[in-house]
Amino acid sequence: MVGVKTIENIRNCTQEEIINLVNYLQSTPVASIADLIQNGSLHVKIGIITSIEYLGTLKTEFGKIGIKKSHNLYNRNKFLVKEIYPMISKDASLDTKMLNSIKYFMEKFNQNEETKYAITILNNNSDYTIKDGNKRIVALYESKFRNQNNINLEVFVVSYNN
Repeated sequence: MVGVKTIENIRNCTQEEIINLVNYLQSTPVASIADLIQNGSLHVKIGIITSIEYLGTLKTEFGKIGIKKSHNLYNRNKFLVKEIYPMISKDASLDTKMLNSIKYFMEKFNQNEETKYAITILNNNSDYTIKDGNKRIVALYESKFRNQNNINLEVFVVSYNN
């Protein structure tokens, strides 16, 4: 991906930011990440994504949507951000709940309303996967990409401590 920015301005989190993230993650389907942060297995930093093109290439947690499997379609285990909305908007029966959730966030982003949720990305040896905030990321990508806006998206980046 020559010339495409990645996650920039990465910095260490304050203790307060870590506590807030852990408290938030404990109420999500990826609560195990909060446990890994608390026991020291994962280190947390904050960075900024400014490239809409890069955002579209991030892997999501979604490996299967309805009957569609990423492995069968793209020969990889997870769908990319840019692949999800076009697929489910063509066939809402794949996952109506997901489609409605993405549309809800798209409307919020198109109205320039901020969401108050953390986006958490796992960095596993420079292989980035969105762990929490997948539908919000898809909505942001679709709403900002369609409007051709630059983005300034703050994300939490968690990495394993080796």
